[in-house]
Amino acid sequence: MKERTKLLITAALLFGVIGLIYYSTSQPYSNQDIRPTLNKLPIHWLEDTFLNKISFTYGYQVRSIEANGVAGFLEFFIRKASHVTVFALVGFLATRLLAFFVRVRVAALITFCTVLIYASIDETRQYFSAERQGLIGDVVIDTVGGLIGILLMVWWLSRKESAVLN
Repeated sequence: MKERTKLLITAALLFGVIGLIYYSTSQPYSNQDIRPTLNKLPIHWLEDTFLNKISFTYGYQVRSIEANGVAGFLEFFIRKASHVTVFALVGFLATRLLAFFVRVRVAALITFCTVLIYASIDETRQYFSAERQGLIGDVVIDTVGGLIGILLMVWWLSRKESAVLN
């Protein structure tokens, strides 16, 4: 595949993921609440496992099965996993896109800074949205996700480069 085609596909995927993040975080929480769906699944047996001993505070709220129910507790982790996943995609794709123009390490550094700034802007925007919270903890989670994506792309590009040299 031509380099230009790879560049365009990478850019389109990156902007698609960024658009998905923007759209998703613009929606009120009530539009994204998956607890009713989770409650239809056979998950209530989890109340009698080690999970019922887990309790912590995040976003000024206690997170536990006792406080949130099984569905609410699981939804919290699903939502945070989605933060990591989509920002890992941003980190992965942005590093790849920038690596077309600059050295991989420079691309990784620029991407890391960009992910941190974008996560901060997105959480600040959510702070002013109905039914949403802008949390520093989410900025950290998003940035860690971006870092995972960056490291995966750096690893992939280094393997690709070493295969060419051999």
